[in-house]
Amino acid sequence: MNTIKLLIVEDATFVRNLIKKSIEKKNEISNYKIEIVGEATNGLDAIKKYFDIQPDIVTMDLNMPIMDGIEAIKTIFSKDNNAKIIVITGNTDPKIKEEVINLGISEYIQKPLNDNIFWKTLDKIVKNKEEINSSKKDKDEIDEFLNFDTTNKNNSYIEQVNDKVQNNDIIKENQNIENDNEKEIHIIKEKNTNENIIEKEKIEEENIKNNNISNKMLKIENEFSKGIQSKKDEGIKQKNVINIENKIYNNINESLYPSYIKPPREKILNDIKNLDNINVNSKKFDVDKNNNNINNNQTKTNIITKLKSIFKRG
Repeated sequence: MNTIKLLIVEDATFVRNLIKKSIEKKNEISNYKIEIVGEATNGLDAIKKYFDIQPDIVTMDLNMPIMDGIEAIKTIFSKDNNAKIIVITGNTDPKIKEEVINLGISEYIQKPLNDNIFWKTLDKIVKNKEEINSSKKDKDEIDEFLNFDTTNKNNSYIEQVNDKVQNNDIIKENQNIENDNEKEIHIIKEKNTNENIIEKEKIEEENIKNNNISNKMLKIENEFSKGIQSKKDEGIKQKNVINIENKIYNNINESLYPSYIKPPREKILNDIKNLDNINVNSKKFDVDKNNNNINNNQTKTNIITKLKSIFKRG
């Protein structure tokens, strides 16, 4: 955790205590710590302690004895223009406020002290300080890398960089980086090419598989259609046979027994036994054999069976 050194410049004791309490509350919630390293009650004492302690931040009152805060601020900035000064004052004169802000202070806060404004100002200063330190660290690392002689006032940074380039140190380093990058790019391209080939082969294999499935489905559909048609043809043929049998039966019944005669049951059964003597090829039983291909003997047998089932009782 970063520690920020703070100098309080205020002639009123109770105001100094308010600032201290505000700092204590801020430390409880902040990711950095503020340490109060000194207190001053007038501008002259503030100048002396500032350069002795070298704090990171100063809180400065304006109306103080011996030397006021405006003169103390001017003196400090004349020797250190990077000083971070927060003015906390009861002065409401807008001209004084404008004058102090133009000197380059970090914030102008009027009393009574507002913690939120005070804390936001502290956060802004600390963040800016961290950024400056980070930039300085980067510069120091570059200087170390290039082995710049910062104490040599005769040679500028540009001249020293040119000397480094002439020694090929930077060029060699860049060439190594470029070669590494080219190798990495080549590996990535080769990997992408192989992946594309594999993906293409997978797609072709999937297409072949889908075509085979489609052909099998088409074949199954054709076989199914043929089966349905065969069943239909068989049904039509069977229907024709039944129609022919009915015609023959009706003709036989009419020829044996005229409609005005009702023979007894025994008579019908005896006549059925003698059906072999019936001429099923007579004119009355004429059937278009060419179209239906019905075997007459088989038809007669079917008729006999049918008649027996009707008249014979078990």
